[in-house]
Amino acid sequence: MPKVIESLTEAIESADRAIEKFQAKLDSDPAYALEWSTGAFEAAAKKKVYSQVLAWAQAATATEEEDLRDKMGPYLVEQALNMASYIANKSTSPVSNLLKEYELQAWSKVTLFFSQKSSLL
Repeated sequence: MPKVIESLTEAIESADRAIEKFQAKLDSDPAYALEWSTGAFEAAAKKKVYSQVLAWAQAATATEEEDLRDKMGPYLVEQALNMASYIANKSTSPVSNLLKEYELQAWSKVTLFFSQKSSLL
């Protein structure tokens, strides 16, 4: 299994743990949990983006790590730039805006990861 797929899977599992932790806090003290909920938004955005990228990586015909990075890199750059072009279009929902900002951050992070300039975790 290419390291890229392994790393994406680990990052999704990490996001799941953060979301589960938030859910537990929400059950015990909703007001407090919501006051400190930005981590849950970030985890949800990462899970959404990384799950999509993982599905693409698993569907790719590349079997070698470098081939997979070469195939997906340009597409990820395109996705990150596309997301950045829409970030200025603010919604009337502050929560939606926050989630979009974290999604852009996740697209940027996964793009850098594929170019071997950062890790996902």
